[in-house]
Amino acid sequence: MPFYLCDTLLSPVLEAGNRLDFYHLDKQLRPMRLRAPGPGELLVAINYFGLQTAMIGSFVERFDDRLVADNTQAFFEKLTTVICGALRPL
Repeated sequence: MPFYLCDTLLSPVLEAGNRLDFYHLDKQLRPMRLRAPGPGELLVAINYFGLQTAMIGSFVERFDDRLVADNTQAFFEKLTTVICGALRPL
């Protein structure tokens, strides 16, 4: 998970008892020294303000079903595909 994130994303993961590894971001909010998720791990990537759409697209190709892309704050992004999930019942 990136160090720069909302507590509402962090809390459910911690409440479920999962271990977290954090990665740093550069000044353009892009990951620095990102490692690929191992077996049983997921990568969380945030599309900050819709500015990371191309990066998220490349992550989809690289990490496939091990990627959780958070578009919650991508206010200016026009999404063509939406996949929605929740960590707990809505």
